[in-house]
Amino acid sequence: MSEPPAALASYNQTLPGTDAAPRQAAQWIRTIAEHEQPDLADRAAEVVYALVASAARHTHERDQISVRAQMLDGGQLRVEVRDPAGRPTRPGPAVWDDVSRKVRGFGAQTTGSEHLAWVEIGPEVLAVRSR
Repeated sequence: MSEPPAALASYNQTLPGTDAAPRQAAQWIRTIAEHEQPDLADRAAEVVYALVASAARHTHERDQISVRAQMLDGGQLRVEVRDPAGRPTRPGPAVWDDVSRKVRGFGAQTTGSEHLAWVEIGPEVLAVRSR
């Protein structure tokens, strides 16, 4: 059994559950990716925008959305988005169909009062998707 990739760098951000959160998170992750793995910057911004938009739908404006980004060994970027679990507070589209085509791996789980969605974006996804 192989070991999971080691985290080389980790970044954290907390945002209010507002309609501005997706744009702020996308800009934040783009800055990180441009520094760490420039080829992933556009895809990372698109994916994080979608995940945080979905999280914002389930988050009251007074509550927080947590975003964590980790650069992994092998050039992969892992992003986790956490929000308070609950019913949607605002309308919006489902994101998994679009996100799943842009990432190496993804998943979601709800535990207690928290929802976690995660994705891994790697250079190999870019090569496959651009053909």
